[in-house]
Amino acid sequence: MGAALLRVVGATMMLVAVVACTRGEAASSAAAVLTRGEVEALVKRAHAAALAQDVDAVGELLAADVRIELTISAGGEVQTMHLSRDEYLQQTREGFEQASGYELIPGAPTITIAADGKTAEVQQSSTERVTMMGQRLVSTNRSVSRVQATPDGPKYVWIKATSTIDVE
Repeated sequence: MGAALLRVVGATMMLVAVVACTRGEAASSAAAVLTRGEVEALVKRAHAAALAQDVDAVGELLAADVRIELTISAGGEVQTMHLSRDEYLQQTREGFEQASGYELIPGAPTITIAADGKTAEVQQSSTERVTMMGQRLVSTNRSVSRVQATPDGPKYVWIKATSTIDVE
């Protein structure tokens, strides 16, 4: 797989891996406190956005300054990307434009709320399948992310995801 295709496929295949997990960082906003229910709802919205291939809805779940690190293994190549919110959303949009038959099977998330209630860590595994350029691909993903309480509700502020992509 070429480097450009690897980036686009990786961003697409890791959509849920990226938006489904989070870990605690000092909150920049006031006294908002996260509840388990709010974090679970955020994870469900992320899954729904991924299944609908709604990149704009994904963007609404990410903080403007979110930091995203994706490590993708495919075809014997390993690539790590550090992406801004806009870069991630653009690559995901491009990937969905080239994809068909997207499927997502999320694992149960593990959610840990920080003692101060301002951040949470979400860990999750998922499997995704998609057809791109005539090939049926399967991706096994693991992610850890931080969710932070904000005046606009919980947002993903940091995401670290790994994905192994194979041809089915």
